[in-house]
Amino acid sequence: MNKRTAFFYNALALLSVGMGLLNSILTIRLLGITADADIWLLSISMVTTLCVLSQLGVEQFLYFYEEQRAQSQTQAIQFTRAVVTWAVLTGAAFALLAIVALPLLKLIFAFGLPAASQDRVAHLIIAMAPQMAAAPLLHVTRQHQNAVGRFTLSYLLMLWSPMVLLIILLCASLLNTSPEKFAWVVGAGAVIQSAACCLIMWPTIRGEKQMPWSTPYFRRFISTSIAMRSGHALHNFFSGAIINGTLSTFAVGNVALFQYATRFAVGASAIAVGPHLNIFNARMAKAWANHKKTSAIESARTFLTHTIPIYVGAVILIGLLLSKLIGLIASASMASNSLTITFLMLSVWYGVIQLESVFVAIIMVTHKATTLLLINGLFAIMFYSISHIPWALPEYAILPVAAILAQLISLMLFALTASHFFRQHFGVGRPQLGRT
Repeated sequence: MNKRTAFFYNALALLSVGMGLLNSILTIRLLGITADADIWLLSISMVTTLCVLSQLGVEQFLYFYEEQRAQSQTQAIQFTRAVVTWAVLTGAAFALLAIVALPLLKLIFAFGLPAASQDRVAHLIIAMAPQMAAAPLLHVTRQHQNAVGRFTLSYLLMLWSPMVLLIILLCASLLNTSPEKFAWVVGAGAVIQSAACCLIMWPTIRGEKQMPWSTPYFRRFISTSIAMRSGHALHNFFSGAIINGTLSTFAVGNVALFQYATRFAVGASAIAVGPHLNIFNARMAKAWANHKKTSAIESARTFLTHTIPIYVGAVILIGLLLSKLIGLIASASMASNSLTITFLMLSVWYGVIQLESVFVAIIMVTHKATTLLLINGLFAIMFYSISHIPWALPEYAILPVAAILAQLISLMLFALTASHFFRQHFGVGRPQLGRT
């Protein structure tokens, strides 16, 4: 990737971050640190977690697509058509299942909230259920665009949801009404996004017959996807459950405080990572399928050198500006220090995750679902256990400290196992990311 291309992708990332930060600022301005903010942000967090889980059946599309394309372009198209149909059906089924399971989800994610607040969370999730239905098709569409080199279109698709949310918050701000009333607009935006994905994929899959779902290859794709996504789900689902469940037992406003800090930390990560992670995963999958060791190492080195320095700078910049943004919160005197400290601690956590993504990419291309399940399962156990140690810490600091410690152990385990699989696949020699 040349410097001009890297600059363009970083500009796209900056656009995404700008929308995300503006969303956070508008939410702070509208709701502050209140019970309403807790309910709204908890609902969005739950939907985001469930969207990741809804991709169970399509997780491995990129890697199986590259295997098919290495053999025949026709086979790759037939496989893609089958996956698109599968994604649409499984997404709709998952959304319906999530609605039916709402009583259980409330107990897992929001057990500490009053019953009336739990009911409001349930209503918001129902309104935003189309996002869960759309998630598998969006994943397949974006991964396909990455595989064929259309990284910009893939990234623009990802920008749709924050753009819809930004419009909603702007309307709520102008009309002086609660953004909760606009949850149905979020769902409608997901429907439009799904239609756009279908239009994007149609020129590729039309004219070719669909690979039968009964073929051993497609069945292996489904079983591997479920196994690999289950490994991710252990991290994402249980992290969300532990965080939101624990926060719901704290004083009113702690959910909002943590979620605001999380959004700023995610913003710093997005500035640095942007489309680079998608590009890295696509290139790693191609290099692995074609047994090109040098390309795999160069892809990892490029990803790290393009993201780490930017991430550190973004964290410092946001940290310096955050105290001024606190003035938008009604209860600034209560939240100023705690929000900034929480942001800085969460930034450390997301930094560790960013480093870990290099090694996770190797686990993904090897289809080692057991490894992913074991390490992420261990992370969930450690995160829960550490967060329940009676630390002499403020409430807002308990979860970030637990997350950092658990993630560092996870990073070490992923690095060891990924290095082992890398040597097995490419032969003798450790992957040296700083040279080829």
